[in-house]
Amino acid sequence: MKKLWLIASLSTAIVLFTGSCANQITRSPEEGPRWFPEDPNFRQLTAAEKQKVLQIALESPRISEWLQGRNDFRASGIEWYAIIWSDSQPGTWWALDYEAVEKGVPFYVSKLVRFYPGMTIAVGEGTIIQVQVAVDLKTEKAVMVDGPYPSLSSPDRFKSIPPAK
Repeated sequence: MKKLWLIASLSTAIVLFTGSCANQITRSPEEGPRWFPEDPNFRQLTAAEKQKVLQIALESPRISEWLQGRNDFRASGIEWYAIIWSDSQPGTWWALDYEAVEKGVPFYVSKLVRFYPGMTIAVGEGTIIQVQVAVDLKTEKAVMVDGPYPSLSSPDRFKSIPPAK
């Protein structure tokens, strides 16, 4: 009898949890992407703005410290970072293709986000290390820097790393 009650309680908790998330996800996967017209940052960028995103990213203190003058980095194209802020810090975030402006935002992205353009910056050949950075074009500052960490596209990502000497 106790096992049945536990199962019933667990299923009730799951229903309550999913019900509490329903107000954040307004569409089902079958309905496709959704549009966020209320965020003026989420729009097509000019060529000059795209160049500015790269400049702001490279001049941010964390990125410039990480690169330490290296110029053999690779920068991805512009991406959109959908960020939920928590206590003035980036909390949950999603990286979206730049085309999301035209295609719409996937259903699983919360409506509580603010959008920022950004990119992935990578260095290395065998082991590729990368950083993801989102910038605010108005303040001309990096608002989120995540990394550095190994890229999944590293050719030797499954290679064992020798111990430090």
